[in-house]
Amino acid sequence: MKKNLITKCKIAVVFGAALICLAACKGNSEKDNGKDTTVATESETKYDVDGKIESAKKEVAALNERLQDESLNQTEMNQLATEIYTIWDNTMNDMYNVLKDTVSKSIKESFEAYQEKWLKEREMEIKKIQIEYKDGSIATLSAMMKAAEMTEERVYELKDYFSE
Repeated sequence: MKKNLITKCKIAVVFGAALICLAACKGNSEKDNGKDTTVATESETKYDVDGKIESAKKEVAALNERLQDESLNQTEMNQLATEIYTIWDNTMNDMYNVLKDTVSKSIKESFEAYQEKWLKEREMEIKKIQIEYKDGSIATLSAMMKAAEMTEERVYELKDYFSE
């Protein structure tokens, strides 16, 4: 009995937190001690696409500099290449999600379909490299650098949508 009550309390707390988050995300306004605590809606805030890309470029440049260090072993180089890819992938995903939420319904499906197609093409390129290098120690480095290159290119493609 006591266990069920605790479980129900936990569910109520989680559900209440979810409702609060939903209300905040929708830009709902509440009065708190007479002050308006409106959460800014997407239209009230501007996504800083140039800042996002510049930040990614700076991080990647620092990692590329470290990657040129001849004293690194293959595992360290693979890790840096993976970090570079991850930076561009996170940047792309952020931009894609902002765009996905702002495009009209009429083009949203084609926009999402094209992104899925692009992701499959990127995965095919990675698999080709892994096959080419027979999953050897350099395969990860080569695959991640190719994935990073393709993803960076996609970031700039997505950037063009912000101008439209």
